[in-house]
Amino acid sequence: MTRASALLSLILVAGATSVRSQNQAPVDDDSFYTRCFLGWQWPAPSVAIPELATASSNVMADTVELYRVLFEDLSFAPAFRIVNPERYALVETPEVGFDYHDMNSKSFDYHGWKSIGTDVVIDGTVSSEGQLLHVEIHVHSVSSEETIFAKRYTGRHTAIRKLAHYISDDTLNSFGWTSVATTHIAFASDRDSENGRPSLWLMDYDGADQHPITNLELGRTARSFVNV
Repeated sequence: MTRASALLSLILVAGATSVRSQNQAPVDDDSFYTRCFLGWQWPAPSVAIPELATASSNVMADTVELYRVLFEDLSFAPAFRIVNPERYALVETPEVGFDYHDMNSKSFDYHGWKSIGTDVVIDGTVSSEGQLLHVEIHVHSVSSEETIFAKRYTGRHTAIRKLAHYISDDTLNSFGWTSVATTHIAFASDRDSENGRPSLWLMDYDGADQHPITNLELGRTARSFVNV
């Protein structure tokens, strides 16, 4: 083998090793495995996110919208593999008022969730108090048959998307992942412009809630931009 051939072989082997290491799980990432509580290996855990429950008919529409945004946020995250929602009907879900804090309770259908290939279940309940929504989120480990994370969130009826994004971020953070659900994207657009000059616009990470934050025609900048 010539010196040039040997050098080429060494480069190819090094390159293959580099690609293989990039595709492997971050096995020494303590922030993921420790905070995840369950010690999964790669690939990402299979997660089921059944519809949020509520006993209040006056917040039914809010509950549906909050669940839609929450489901889309968590589905977007690379941390999870989402179990097909069509399979959730095969599992018995808790009724409103179920005591998630009772660690001895056998009412949660861990066996049912396991039978459809679920590692983690993220569910919750929604209630209202005046203009406020109260959302309780629970994260269940199917393998250890316990609730490993539970938290209550409060927000206004008029800010459902913001509340859902915050819950998504917090839930992913509990697994050691950084979420983008509460981030924004700034872009330039000449829509609604009379003279064709572009203005600065802002939108949620998923493209929703697009609105201008500058008016270059008048030389003004929206004060909300400093709060982004």
